[in-house]
Amino acid sequence: DTISELVALGIQCIKDRITLLKTTINTDGSLYKVAELRSAKIPTSWENRIEPLNVYELLACCYCEVMKQQSFEFRLM
Repeated sequence: DTISELVALGIQCIKDRITLLKTTINTDGSLYKVAELRSAKIPTSWENRIEPLNVYELLACCYCEVMKQQSFEFRLM
């Protein structure tokens, strides 16, 4: 059950889009599950100036996931 709580986070950038991915392992260790947590378009023009908010949400989501993992790792020690 412990292994299912471990996650690997990934950030993928393709053209003007950034995506936060979360990979987990099944409880028996046989399968991986990849889920998209957040995705945001990187603003490249003045017309898209509101889009940094989506990027900030992605970063905040990443931060929360890292904090969850640190809490989990401290419980293991």
